[in-house]
Order: sequence, then C-alpha cells, then structure tokens
Amino acid sequence: MKSLVPVFISIVSFISLSAHADISPELLKKYYWGDYIFDGKKVTNTARSAVNFDNEKKTVDQKSKNGDAKYAMSWGTENINYSQVFTVTEARVTPLEEGVTRVYARSSTFSADRLRSSTFCFGSSLKAKVMSGATMVKVNNMKCVTATQKSCKRLMESYATEAAKSNTTMKSMQDVAAATRYCSATIGSFKNMAMAFGSEQSGDVINSDTARLKGFIDTTMKSGTWDPTNVGAATTSSELAKMADGYASSMNGLEVLSTALQVCAASNGDFQEPATASASFGDSSSRDGGASTGPAGGRQ
Repeated sequence: MKSLVPVFISIVSFISLSAHADISPELLKKYYWGDYIFDGKKVTNTARSAVNFDNEKKTVDQKSKNGDAKYAMSWGTENINYSQVFTVTEARVTPLEEGVTRVYARSSTFSADRLRSSTFCFGSSLKAKVMSGATMVKVNNMKCVTATQKSCKRLMESYATEAAKSNTTMKSMQDVAAATRYCSATIGSFKNMAMAFGSEQSGDVINSDTARLKGFIDTTMKSGTWDPTNVGAATTSSELAKMADGYASSMNGLEVLSTALQVCAASNGDFQEPATASASFGDSSSRDGGASTGPAGGRQ
C-alpha cells in the first residue's frame, strides 16, 4: 500500500494543477461588472472612474461620487476536491432611502477556462421598530440561487413551459424584467422556475459559494447579521416547495430568479462539463457543479 501513496499524490497534484489553467480575459469579462480591466491576476484602472484596488491583497473598492453607494470585489483560489478553483466575489450596496439598503452580490467560480458555478443574491436591509416598543432593529433579508449547467438547463426548460401558457406575461425576456417589478400574476411561474434550482446540484458548491458571499457581504457592510437563503440547499421535495413559495412571494426572490433567467440564457457554452451522473434528493455524493451570474440589466 505504501507504494501507492506517491502515485496517488502525483495524480492529485496533476488534477489540482490542470484544473487551475489560466482563465481567458474574455470569459472573466462576462462575470464581473466593475469599471476596470481585470485579467484574473491583476486589476488595471481605467480613466473613466476612480477605482481603489490592491493587487497584492486582491481587492477592489469603489464608492459613488456622493459616497452613498459602494462596490467591492475580491478574487483568489480555493482548493476543492483536490482541485484549485478560481473565485471572483462582488457586492454592490445601495442606500435607497433612510433606513433602507439594497444589496446585490455574486460569487463566480472557475475550473480551468470554464465556468464552474455562479451564486448570486438580492438582499435588503430595513430598520424597523420592534412591536413591543420604539426600539429600532435591522431586518435583513437575502435570497440566493446557485446557477450550474444542470440548473440553467432546467430553468430554461421551465421558462419555455411558462412562456407557452396563454395567460402569462412572460412571452419575452423583456417581459420578464417588467413582470418582476409590476405583475403579481407571474408568481406561480416564478415558483415553478425556483424549483429548477432545488435538485441535482452539489451541496458543496452551494454551501461554499453561499458562505463565501455571506462573509464578503458582512465584511463589505461591516455587519455580521446577514443570513442568506439559497433555494438550492433544500434537501427534500417539501422543503424545496416551501422555499420556492418564499422566493415567488418576495421581491428579493423574484429579482434573483429574474436575474438567473437572464444569466442562464447568456451563459450557454461557458460551463465545464459535468463530471458525474445526475442524482436525486438525498444523494449529494453524485451531484456536480457549473454556473454563471450577473445583475439584471448588467454587462453579460
């Protein structure tokens, strides 16, 4: 058995090195939206905006001219299943009015020059009075989804089914964006699409991506109170149905599903090929990863 150890280590090292091949700038450009040039190793500022970046710490920080909105990004590598995975994590924080803050965040991972996964979240922070008195507390709500090759395939199939219905307002991608903001009649359709993220995805991918985003958002907003919900983390059909109801009945959920639809439509061909066969609920050992993300209306 001892003689097999060096062979095993050599195989693991080969897998790790081969998985971390250089990522093409063209692929990266689709999965970050800052006003700067980023090649996966360093950030180069542009003349169009004042961006603070630190290539040694691998961070970017930017504030709006009036100082109220904030954008942050970080990048690096993580060792997952004996392979190096490249990560790009972003958050945009925008105060809307007194006591109300909106957050959009995403974390995309890459294996070699292919997209592995992309988890993105819409959140809101609201200062509200406690029912028993006048004490002000923060109420934080965040909905996330993890887009993978399989979930995007299921989402687009679900969208095609919903778009074919005679009474829907989702006949085109443009209609989806408007429906998200104004039309409650599409709630049932969005619930069905939320179900697409609930099975046959890697629990490791979902949990690591969501944890990475939570840590990044907590640091960006200087708060440790965010508790993102990811519909892909559901482990039973009943839990998935309950979570899908919650996504379809909240603005954060509707927006993150609308964004998922736009991103999945644009990311065809970017994903790495699945390494394992499909799995059902309860069999996380054979689920795989692969996905994309971007803000609605943002650069794809």
